Amino acid sequence: MAKYKFITVIGNIAAGKSTLVELLSEKMPAREVPADSLFRINPFFPLALTDRVRWSLASDLWFLYERVKMTRDIPEQVKRNHVVVDSGLPMSFVYARSRLVHGYLTDDEWELYKAIHDEIIPKTRFPDKVIYLKAPIDMILERIKKRDRKFELKHYNRKYLKGLAIGLGLVVKKLEVNKVKIVPVDVAKVDFVKNEADLQGLIDSVL
Repeated sequence: MAKYKFITVIGNIAAGKSTLVELLSEKMPAREVPADSLFRINPFFPLALTDRVRWSLASDLWFLYERVKMTRDIPEQVKRNHVVVDSGLPMSFVYARSRLVHGYLTDDEWELYKAIHDEIIPKTRFPDKVIYLKAPIDMILERIKKRDRKFELKHYNRKYLKGLAIGLGLVVKKLEVNKVKIVPVDVAKVDFVKNEADLQGLIDSVL
């Protein structure tokens, strides 16, 4: 068994992905790959928020490409450290699929995205473990309201979040087909922020 692990954290918006990644990077310790924060520098993301149909494909392909670049050196890094990725490639697929479901991507655009995605993914290293944060929609909506990001309040409604949850289920099945171990975490029952024992228990299950 390898000494160090490559771990990816996935989950719906506001499920606690970035918070958990920060905690794991400190506690394990592990090298943190903040792939979920790329929206801050994606030049197409603000455009896609104002004109979904025109810019969604460009934005999602940018996310996919940049996340591939961020994870390119993981095989070398994991020889020396645990590596924990915030969202990463699995979430790229989830978010892009939601654009198709809501009519922001045409069928042809989705087929193009999926063809590029399916060509790239087998050439990347799959995680040793994927932590899947599962949170009730009501809890997610409350967290979105609390952190008060204007674009989230405007666009991330109950229907959108339910669509992401369905996409997450599909991605988990794809990962399981590729023999990736999934560690499900019920965020309503496990408090890895305030309960040290919960956090340590999660780390133990991953390692």
